[in-house]
Amino acid sequence: ASGKTIRNTNYKFLKQYRGASGIKTGYTNAAGHNLAAAAKRGDKRVIGILIGTNSSSERTKKMAKLLDKAFSAIPQKKSMSKLKPLNLTKKKPIQEIVKLTVPLAKPRYFESMLRSLQNNDNARVSIKKQNKDETADLNKGVVNVQIGMYKNKVIAEKDMPNILLLNIDLLTNMETQSIKIRENKEKGFSIFFDKVTYTLAENLCLRTRSQETVCSIFKN
Repeated sequence: ASGKTIRNTNYKFLKQYRGASGIKTGYTNAAGHNLAAAAKRGDKRVIGILIGTNSSSERTKKMAKLLDKAFSAIPQKKSMSKLKPLNLTKKKPIQEIVKLTVPLAKPRYFESMLRSLQNNDNARVSIKKQNKDETADLNKGVVNVQIGMYKNKVIAEKDMPNILLLNIDLLTNMETQSIKIRENKEKGFSIFFDKVTYTLAENLCLRTRSQETVCSIFKN
């Protein structure tokens, strides 16, 4: 009302320090003269807090030194590398179709296996060579072959197509009635090939044992 200009305690620091942009003074008997100040120079901005000085003039001088030290510690330029733009183009998924030639399908019945063999030369697999002395093979007579050891007949029936398919090239001239599933001496079930030549029996066991399946040859 009297026209006088009254300045608060913020005035001293705002006037004396270049770039000062914010300030808050404080005082308590326990803490003394305190100051929180902010300053900006160019693209740099720092904030300082000072507690426990003896006078308002002392806190102004100490704050100025504190901010000067902070500005000098800030690098002149920050090295920043630009990020590469993201390619958000939608790409259509590539579908590759692979054509496979299966040597021999797994048919349901033994008769269909035999028909498949006649139309597919790739089904042949290597077997033990036949004896040169056919008389030696005939002297051994016909034998029976027991393949596999199964807990029950159902499991044996499920594995039978695998055994037949494995030996399909050996069984082309064999009667289907000679291949049966029946109980063995161990009170389980096996696949039996009845009345086959010894050479055929040897080849059946050679092929089957390579698949870690038991195979035995015995005479009638």
